[in-house]
Amino acid sequence: MSTQKERFEGYAQSRFEVQIGEETLRIRVGATNRALDDALKGLGVGEWALLSAHNPGGEAREAAENEESQRTLCAVVDDMGFEAHSATATCPRGGVPAEVCLLILDIWKSQALELGRGFGQEAILYGRVGESAQLLACVVPPSDEVEVIRVGRDSAAESGPESESKSESAEG
Repeated sequence: MSTQKERFEGYAQSRFEVQIGEETLRIRVGATNRALDDALKGLGVGEWALLSAHNPGGEAREAAENEESQRTLCAVVDDMGFEAHSATATCPRGGVPAEVCLLILDIWKSQALELGRGFGQEAILYGRVGESAQLLACVVPPSDEVEVIRVGRDSAAESGPESESKSESAEG
C-alpha cells in the first residue's frame, strides 16, 4: 500500500494524452502546451480539467468497476452540458496500469474539484489557456505531506460562478 505522498508523486510524473480533432496532444503537470492552447482557443475554451473515475482514493479496483465508474463520470459530465474528450494517463513508474480519463472543456476549477471529490479522486489536473497544468488535491484537507509536492501555480482566486462568468473565463 502506497502513502498519499507517494501517490501524488506518481500523479505529478504521469503523462496525459488526449485526442482533439486529428491531433494527439500530450499534457504534463507543471508545463504549458502551445498545441493544446491553440486547439482550445480554436474551440473558444479558456479552462479545462482532466480527471478519471478509476481507482477512487488511490485504491486499485477491478477493471469492470473502473469501467462502470468511468461510464458514470461520462454521463454526469454530459448531463452537466460539458464537452469532453477521452484521454489516457500513464505513470512512468512500472506496475501502474494506464487510466482512461476525460478532458473536460470550459469547466471551472471549483466544479472540477467537486466532480473529482464526487468520484473519490485524490487529485485532478486543471489548466487555463496560456498557463501550466496544475495538479490539484481533491482531498479536503490534503495531508501536510501532499502540500509540499503540489505542482503548478494554484492561485488564491477560485474560478467559479461567484467570481466570473463563462465568457470572462474564456477570455483568459
